[in-house]
Amino acid sequence: MNQDLLWALLLSWGAGINLYLTVLLAGIVGRMQWAPLPRHLGFLASDWFLALAGAMFLIEFVIDKVPYLDSFWDSIHTFIRVPAAALLALGATLGVPQPGALLMTPAGTLLSFLSHGAKSSIRLALNSTPEPFTNWFVSLLEDALVTLAYFLLLKHPALLVALVGIATVAATLTLYLLIRIFEGLFQFSTPSQLRRANWRLGSRGS
Repeated sequence: MNQDLLWALLLSWGAGINLYLTVLLAGIVGRMQWAPLPRHLGFLASDWFLALAGAMFLIEFVIDKVPYLDSFWDSIHTFIRVPAAALLALGATLGVPQPGALLMTPAGTLLSFLSHGAKSSIRLALNSTPEPFTNWFVSLLEDALVTLAYFLLLKHPALLVALVGIATVAATLTLYLLIRIFEGLFQFSTPSQLRRANWRLGSRGS
């Protein structure tokens, strides 16, 4: 796969999990010249952007460990992570002649939406636990997963594609299961269902 398409895949997927860590690591990779950044994303390796991304990552690193505050942060970042992922995917693929580049921006947006949705839903569910350690563990696991993706980008690009594919399938299944669970917990009866239930109770009583 074209290197810029790999960047688009990684940046859009990673942005849905941890936007600031994703762009910080991208900037470090470009700054250290471990791999060339896409031409239109060279600013990620600039001093001012690395400082900004580093500061925002540290803020999120702390907030992400606090139950309920992490879900509030995630809800706000629904309007930041997904649009940022679309822009990153677009910037990575500008000028790429391959036909797949045209699909990378909408595909990257969908990847980000799924990864962000799964992350936010899981964290919201975990907030029902009385202890904070589960949140800490999952938060660190998310950061480790994004870091692993960069290692695969540099060493095993094919495995990066496999990782993102498996993670996306898992995120889709997780969202589906959590939606079904929440529907079961907060299911309200319609008037017709209530009338049928009352009729059954009346029939039994007689």
